[in-house]
Formats: sequence, structure tokens, C-alpha cells
Amino acid sequence: MKLKRTVLLLLALSLCFSAVSCAPSLLPPTEDRIFTEEEEKETVAPLPETGPIVIPEGFSAGFAREALNPEPGTPLGGYSNAENRKSHIIRDDIMLTCVAVSDGENTLLLYSGDYLNFSVSIWNQVTRMIERSFGIPAANVLLNATHTHASPAIYYGSSLVGIARYLQEFYPLTVRLAENALRDLENAELYTGSTRTQGLNYVRRYLYMDGSYAGGSNLSFGQDPKLMRHETDPDETMQIIKFDRKTKKDIVLANWQCHPTAGSTSTSTAVTADWVSTFRETVEKKGDVLCSFHQGAAGTLVSYSKLSSNLVSERNCYKRGVEIGEVLLAALPSLKASESGKIRAITKDFTATYNEAYRTKNNLTATTKALNLSAMAIGDVAFVTAPFEMADTNGVFVKENSPYQMTFICAYSNGSNGYIPALHSFPNGGYEVESCRFVPGTGEGIASLMVEMLKEIRR
Repeated sequence: MKLKRTVLLLLALSLCFSAVSCAPSLLPPTEDRIFTEEEEKETVAPLPETGPIVIPEGFSAGFAREALNPEPGTPLGGYSNAENRKSHIIRDDIMLTCVAVSDGENTLLLYSGDYLNFSVSIWNQVTRMIERSFGIPAANVLLNATHTHASPAIYYGSSLVGIARYLQEFYPLTVRLAENALRDLENAELYTGSTRTQGLNYVRRYLYMDGSYAGGSNLSFGQDPKLMRHETDPDETMQIIKFDRKTKKDIVLANWQCHPTAGSTSTSTAVTADWVSTFRETVEKKGDVLCSFHQGAAGTLVSYSKLSSNLVSERNCYKRGVEIGEVLLAALPSLKASESGKIRAITKDFTATYNEAYRTKNNLTATTKALNLSAMAIGDVAFVTAPFEMADTNGVFVKENSPYQMTFICAYSNGSNGYIPALHSFPNGGYEVESCRFVPGTGEGIASLMVEMLKEIRR
């Protein structure tokens, strides 16, 4: 009887999803309520019944993507006013992409979704469903957010009215994409490379020339830019992986550090994936490939500098996506063949210590929190996950000390814990420092553990 109820529920969700994805951008709001934890568990999909999934021998890659747009009135993430900032129009689709990679024995599922963050409860729910349906362990699942500030605030979970209903469609979608990506697996060769994105991303924290803090994202244009500089230089390296498949379209994965808020403000209510939407579209149409973007260690970064007047507004953020896509396309011919090897993956917890100000403000009795980190490897290519907004300098440290030829730093992944700035930022203060939940040095400790994990799976 329970299985029957589950099947009927999934059928209803499937019909509901079809209605959302095919209807016009503006939909009439429906009755909403908070779903219980038990009701959420009912979204766990049964084993696929459309025939067995056959994993090819040797190295292979598969791709799947669907749009899941919210109804009007759905709370949008990115700012502190999610309950009052509600969607009213779809500017471009909110996409969830899944890339499956297999060595014939072990399989990775690499998700990229147009959201601000994925909470650890969402990651736990998705990985439970994936393991029940396909036998793929949690360590082999990457859930990376592109960090748009204009998509459903799913990191609030079912406690926020409007998000509960959205998640009832989101969870089955993750399983459906995994199945489709696995069925799309085809033997492939691995290619890697990188390029520079000069002048396309900037550190949004500013210092006066004497080294004192000048301000952050709210820097006044009345200040003389000649008297200021960025706190650090940005990481301008875009890393690229290509799975060259025999008969199907090649799959390209890009890893880059940028804070995509160009297309939204705290008062805007249009749903958008920001510049990432036109980035993917440019790469796929002009390169005749399939593309997945993986947001990197993007702490304190934006796609414009107030010192250079190189501004990206809501009107032209899509143009910036085209520019970044053109940079990737120019690098594709120079990618080099890389050994695919065996797939390996591990997870570990980092014990982060809360700072006293955060504990007092939130009446916490706990002094520490366990942050889950993952490390995965495909031959000489590695992925590490950070369940927070990771400082770009700490991301560079991991890449420079990794034993792998290429390491994707995937922040905003498998959890959501706000900003963890670099140690050098704390004396300067500012928004990122003041909102950080943990003591100074936490970011550096996590970066060191990431390197240790990479060395462990390398051995």
C-alpha cells in the first residue's frame, strides 16, 4: 500500500512538473502549506522501472538537464528579505544539470543548479534518494550552486511557505536527471585545460592606499578611485574539462570564480540565472557542445569593479555571460588529452568553531559545527566541495597545493554556512567578516584539510 501511495504521488508530481515547465512564465498561485518531514521522505523515488541502466565498460560520460521555474509568489534567495521578495516573472530558466561520469565500476554525479546555496538537509535528502535508486554513495554526489541571487530560496527548506511546494518538484527532478544522465553515458576521452579571464572578475572589497579598509559592495561612488585599490587580486583562471564522446555531443565543464549578482538587487523580483544563463547558451550554441558551469571559490568577488567603472547592470549582465562564454570557446582547441584513470571519492568533517558574537546573537549552546567536505577524482582531475562561500585566496591555495593536474574548487556545495573569509580580511572588517559565523583562520584550516584529502585519494 505504501509503495502504491508513493507511485501515485510521483505520478502527480510528474504531471505537476510538466504543467510548470510548459506553461507561460506567469502562473496562478496555488494553495500552499508547510510539508512535514515524513511527507518530504515520501518523495524518495522508487528504482527506475523503464528498464535496466547499462553502464558502459571503460570511461564514459552522460548529461541531463531540465528547467524548474517557480510559481509567482515563491520566495527568492540572495538577500535577507526572502519572505517578502517574491517572484513575479521568469526572465530566464532556472536550470538543474547533472553530469554522470563512470570508469565502468564507480560513478560520480556532478550536479550544477541555478540557486544561491544547497543546504546540507537538501544534500542529505538528494543523496539518500540517489543511493536508494542507483546505489551511488553520497561521497560520489556533488551538488554545486551557481549562486544566483534571483532563484527560489530552497536553502530555507520546507520551513518557508512557497519553498515547500517547490521542493516537492525539485527532489524527484534530481533522481530523474540522474537516471537520464546515466542512460546517456557513452564512452569518452578526457581533455583538460585552462584560460585567463582578464578584467572579467574583481574583488569587491576595497582598501585605501595606506592599507586601511575603504568599504565593500556598497562603496560610494563619491570616493576617489585613485586613492583606493582592491583588497587582493582575483583568481582569473577558468578551468575546463571536456568529455569527448564518440557519437553524442561532447560535454564541457567550467570552473570559475565570480559572484553572480549582476542581474538582481534586493528589490528585484524577476527570476534569473544571471550571466550564467547566457554563458551556457553561448558555449553550447557556438561550440556545439553541452555545458555545465561549476561556481568556484567566489568569496568577495563580483563581475565588475567600482574603481574601473566597468559596471554590469541588470540590463547588460547577459552580455557579460556572452563575453565569458567567448573566453571559454577560444580555449577549447588548446585542451590536452588527460588520463581518465579510476574514480575515487571520500568525505570528511571539519570541526569549525563558532565565534562568540554569532553564538550570543543566535543563543547557541554548541561551540562547534561539523562541516562536511568531499573530494573526488577522475584520473588526474579532482573536485573538492565547500559548504560555504569560500575566499578566492584559499581556493588558490588548494589548487596550488593539490597533487592533481587540475582541481575544481566547488564552493556553495553540499551545504550552506555563509561567508568564511580569508584570514587577511578579518582585521579590515566589513560585511563578510561581520557576518561570518566562525573564528578567524577557519577558512585556512578547511583549505589545509582539502589538500590532505586530495593527497589521500591520490595515494
